[in-house]
Amino acid sequence: MEGNRFKFGYKETQQRLQITRYTVAALATAVVLLSFFNFSTRERVIVTFPMMNGQYQIDYNSANKDYHKHYALYVSGLLGNVNPDNAAFTKEALSHAFSSALYNEIQVSITEDAEQMRMDSRSTRFYADKIIYEESSGRTFVTGKQEVISAVGSVTEKLISYEFQISIAEGIPRVERYSRYAGQAHTEDWQLKNRNRQVARQ
Repeated sequence: MEGNRFKFGYKETQQRLQITRYTVAALATAVVLLSFFNFSTRERVIVTFPMMNGQYQIDYNSANKDYHKHYALYVSGLLGNVNPDNAAFTKEALSHAFSSALYNEIQVSITEDAEQMRMDSRSTRFYADKIIYEESSGRTFVTGKQEVISAVGSVTEKLISYEFQISIAEGIPRVERYSRYAGQAHTEDWQLKNRNRQVARQ
């Protein structure tokens, strides 16, 4: 057998699979948007895709948790893998993902991050491993490992979380609030536990 047919290691295979999932999520979003523009009705749309768990369900002004989770995964995947070579593509791909006011901030952040990486000769990769949709607050969290690769190939890792507030208006999703921070997702349970710890220390 030819060895180069099996040249991809476990990590690269996982990365390629994750990119495939982002692509499928993007296609899901496109199908829903096309459905809206073509029919302009307020009927519920349900779409099921191969390789994805659950169903995408979107109404005129709401969507189910699977839609929120996979839309958040798609956006965090683009944000978490920004590099100097793909910054322009990432900004274009996210141009309709955020509210207009928030997108201006995201655009500046991507440009600055990409330029800093270029100057430092480094790149980043993001591997999501947990997605939470918190129904009580309407927030969606994506947590995973961020890798920073230096010019000489050394890798440093840290746990980071992306937090999104996604709204649906006239069948179109928009990220209205967004934050990224180190550590676990700041869900309501996490906030309660941390408040209790602070009280216990006093």
